[in-house]
Amino acid sequence: MIFARQSKLICLLALAITLSAPMALFGGNRTVRAEPNTIRVWRTQLQRVDVVNFQDYLRVVLPLEWIADWQNQDGTPESLRTGAVAVRTFGWYYVLYPQCRTVNPPYCPAVYDLTDQSQVYNPSSPWANHPNTNQAIADTAGQYLTFNGIMLWARYGNQNGDPTVAYPSYDPPLSSVNDPIDAGEVRDSHGNGVCQYGSRHWARGRSAADVLFPRWDYKRILAHYYTTIEFQGFPTSVPTYHRWNMLTTSIDTSALPTNTSLQVAVRVQNSSTQAYADTSTVRYHQLKYTWYYSDGVTPVGLTGTATVPVPVQPGRDVSFTVSVNTPSATGLYVLRWDMRHQEYEGHQWVWDTFSENGWPTQDQTFDVHPFPYRVYIPAAMRSYP
Repeated sequence: MIFARQSKLICLLALAITLSAPMALFGGNRTVRAEPNTIRVWRTQLQRVDVVNFQDYLRVVLPLEWIADWQNQDGTPESLRTGAVAVRTFGWYYVLYPQCRTVNPPYCPAVYDLTDQSQVYNPSSPWANHPNTNQAIADTAGQYLTFNGIMLWARYGNQNGDPTVAYPSYDPPLSSVNDPIDAGEVRDSHGNGVCQYGSRHWARGRSAADVLFPRWDYKRILAHYYTTIEFQGFPTSVPTYHRWNMLTTSIDTSALPTNTSLQVAVRVQNSSTQAYADTSTVRYHQLKYTWYYSDGVTPVGLTGTATVPVPVQPGRDVSFTVSVNTPSATGLYVLRWDMRHQEYEGHQWVWDTFSENGWPTQDQTFDVHPFPYRVYIPAAMRSYP
């Protein structure tokens, strides 16, 4: 009876929604509230809307969008944790900003159960509720992403190519980023946001063509693909400005000669929300390296820096060379990279490292032996671009 009285108006509203991007017509409010208890899912085969517990929804969707066995194959959960935050943010976004393409507003779905429209939801799938993805969801419980305080439209794709594809007209926008770890891969999706296979590659690292792509945790992966985002709901504060990612380094070996100066080519991304300054301003940036003994705690007393040569906008990256001196004694060492810039504190300019503000360092472990234990030729001398 209610549907009969409202059918004409509802049909017109439904048509307007169908012809546009998702609209906040029925309670769409993207300002962040508490994590939803439920989500409305349109079941394509059943032709109905199911009201699903939000945590159950995540436990079904994540293993159908990411590959749960990656954790077993790669020995790291970071890709699945990346997916857990992306899937949660995407679903949460549409609870606040539902798609609403049915003709009956009380049963308006937030999302569909198909990947080409939303995220795959199939509770009868044998992959649903996989223990690896369930653990990733638990490890990231309550964590989500925003852009200027607005819930992020956390889009992702199977293979997004290098570079990824921008979606500047959306609000919040999705930017394009260089993704060299997937250079040469064929794009097979819309190309926006997180690359699912790229998240796997960054989680496990990769060595190719005399270049090392280091291993990242899920915060670095998310900040890489979703530029200028804010991390919300994390157990410790994640900085917005003090962020950086090491994209590549030319030290592509696990063994180095003792007491040697190496010219190391690095490629660094600004994964923060503000531009990096160069030496034309007082607040210029430097990449710092420090050698530690194998415990990763005790410093050797050997350190150095290289200045970021040009301003770097959020999401962009820059290549330059760092002169790295290796330890003089044989042993296993940790080479720790950190970004720093100058801050005005207590009426003076002081160096402020990003790790002191909560962003992780980039660590590499090397077996250092006297020359000529191994002849090491820096990649910069091997026509590394």
